[in-house]
Amino acid sequence: MNKYKNQYRLNEKIENLISPNEKIIWQGRPKKNAFILNRIITMMPFALLWLALDGLFIFAFFRFIIDQIPPVFIAFIVIFFLFHLAPVWIWVSRIVMAAREYKFTEYAVTDRRILVKSGVIAAGYTSFYYQEINAITIHIGLIDRLTKVGDIVISRNGTQTPTGGIIDIENPYEVYKIIEKVTREVASDIAYPNSYRPNGDEPK
Repeated sequence: MNKYKNQYRLNEKIENLISPNEKIIWQGRPKKNAFILNRIITMMPFALLWLALDGLFIFAFFRFIIDQIPPVFIAFIVIFFLFHLAPVWIWVSRIVMAAREYKFTEYAVTDRRILVKSGVIAAGYTSFYYQEINAITIHIGLIDRLTKVGDIVISRNGTQTPTGGIIDIENPYEVYKIIEKVTREVASDIAYPNSYRPNGDEPK
């Protein structure tokens, strides 16, 4: 399983991760406004609701109760709310780091695998080899429709949930067709090597 784990290489170009006898069929990056907007929208309703509820408690506390509580307890309550607002801080950090995360995100489809480069602090990559892929689906959410992008979600054999994918790209259906074609050709190579490949499955 080591070949599937993220391996971190700061600012490494995705082309440098390709083997000498490996061919890139498609290469791309997410659409920037879609990528960042999706990270802003994710968690936003929950974070704003959490902030509103905590805000009501904080307002009521400082408006009606603060004069009746010893200073030591006031400090404790302030610290409590700083930690209790953790979902809001997480949401804000996702927004702040979205541009940096976009900088490190890149994708490549080769004749051997799907390569996903991502990261926040440093760039890393994950390889999805075709023979290990269980399913590939297209997901297009509301923000995706508005920004004209889509996600290609990948599930590996033996997993019940998606394990990664190509996110927020333009023309997702075209990329999906490319991946589907290569996956079919790899399966034919395994089942019918060399001259035993059925007609119509030759690589182009």
